[in-house]
Amino acid sequence: MTKSSDAALIIRVSGRRQRPQFLVIGCFLLAYVGYTVFGRTRWLGIVGITVFAAALIIGAIGLILGRRHGWEMRIDAEGVTARGQRTARWDEIAGVRVTSLFPAAPFNRPATQMAAFLPAPGRQLPPGPSVPTRGPLGRIGGRVRRRKYRSDLILLLSSTDADLGSLTAAVERFGQKQVVVVPAAGKRIWRRFTGR
Repeated sequence: MTKSSDAALIIRVSGRRQRPQFLVIGCFLLAYVGYTVFGRTRWLGIVGITVFAAALIIGAIGLILGRRHGWEMRIDAEGVTARGQRTARWDEIAGVRVTSLFPAAPFNRPATQMAAFLPAPGRQLPPGPSVPTRGPLGRIGGRVRRRKYRSDLILLLSSTDADLGSLTAAVERFGQKQVVVVPAAGKRIWRRFTGR
């Protein structure tokens, strides 16, 4: 991540910040291997091995490809540029909304924070980095992104070297836009019952 008062914020893929996710998936994979070897219903173990091995492989391929490209997103005086997409100018962006990975998730921890660059009224932003845009998967993904995050231009902070502080500073410095952190569902429910 490049930081300077005049320089752009360059956001890169971070393998170090993705280790916990890979570790959890690997643990589930090992558990299913053990279940297959020692369990009675081997078909369930084989299904689990297939699912978690596929998740591990897809995640590893995404990490390798992301690191090969060098950068994922650039925030500067011109606007926000996702790798492989056009630059979204600041007049196209209304602000930034940070939620948990899905807004209904119970916790909004740094490991699951998703930054969505919200479009100004009547504007369409380009998709975020490493997002499929073609075919049925791209169409379905676009609908999900717009419904869950209200934008196509999204960034999972835990997969990059950027943190919320550096993202907020860059957006406020270059675009004079507000960054709003939305409390997760669990925190909103807790506040409703406790008043805190």
